[in-house]
Amino acid sequence: MLEAEEPAGAPGSDNPARPPRPALTPPNEPSPAILPFANLGSGPEQDFFEVSTVTQTFSRFVPRRLVEQLIETGTPLHLGGTRREVTLFFSDIVDFYGIMERADPARLIQYTSRYFAAMSKEIKRQRGTVDKFIGDMIMAIWNAPADDPDHAANACAGALGFMRANGRLNAEFEREGWPAYRTRCGLHTGEAVVGNIGSEDHVNYTALGGTVNLAARLEGLNKNYGTSILVRPSGSAQSPGLSFAASIESVQDPSQRRWKSTN
Repeated sequence: MLEAEEPAGAPGSDNPARPPRPALTPPNEPSPAILPFANLGSGPEQDFFEVSTVTQTFSRFVPRRLVEQLIETGTPLHLGGTRREVTLFFSDIVDFYGIMERADPARLIQYTSRYFAAMSKEIKRQRGTVDKFIGDMIMAIWNAPADDPDHAANACAGALGFMRANGRLNAEFEREGWPAYRTRCGLHTGEAVVGNIGSEDHVNYTALGGTVNLAARLEGLNKNYGTSILVRPSGSAQSPGLSFAASIESVQDPSQRRWKSTN
């Protein structure tokens, strides 16, 4: 036999009153949680704290300079880009997938995160922007989004600092019984389209073009020669004060190719 349930909060009822349900955000209105730049705080100190928190949080996902521009101008991100000269950097860990197959997943994430943190620090130290992590690969850009007239030299210095930091970190890893993350790097300076690319609900700040492809190819060519860093001459030529060991091979820039019509 079913008994009728007493309404919540009724006199003499053991059922406590239910709290009112929170109001739902209308479907066509953006949630306040994704509008961190609107109506910040109630005073200068509160505003400073919240702006600092927003900058620190969102700069983990997009370049810090873009976050600062959003806060300064209040202008939302739009899809689009510009063509500009940049220096592109790619790095890759030797035999990472072999390490991954033998490793405990939790420890793999722990050590790989330490690697990304240490390597990103060296890139940022030389004014580079970490664009993304692709598996174990790091892609970085110099001269975007912030202007850097010495971007080629800074990128080369960043790559050298990257390798020194990699050596120090590998010594720590080996002392802790973890495999060394031996890393190879490729750099190239040239024109690329840089900007916000994606869809309405997922935007990625990145670079596109032959310069990007060639930098990635240079990283991969290291394994053919047993080298750690390969730089195309157009990049090293803009880096006075930095010397390189040897010329290895001519690599075609994909942006210089011209398609031949078959008609």
